[in-house]
Amino acid sequence: MKLTMVARSLRVHSTLTKIIGLSQVRFFQPDFTTRDPNSKPKIHKYPPFYDPYGPKPSPSDKIIELAERIVTLPPNERCQIGPTLSERLRHPK
Repeated sequence: MKLTMVARSLRVHSTLTKIIGLSQVRFFQPDFTTRDPNSKPKIHKYPPFYDPYGPKPSPSDKIIELAERIVTLPPNERCQIGPTLSERLRHPK
């Protein structure tokens, strides 16, 4: 069965080539000159006054309070926050 499918596709392909001809064959020919392979790419920098995201807002009071509470925790409890937080952030809200 597979052999007949291959034979049919080859027959169709050969007849299409005769009808269409070689006019559909295209090759990639770059129209640009090759550049020096050792040259470094240009690095574009934004001007210092350009800030696409605007000024950052100050952290909220809740975040500051939470950070202060974390700092006051003993080290062994602080070590437990990281894995627990990453586990909670993995789940959707």
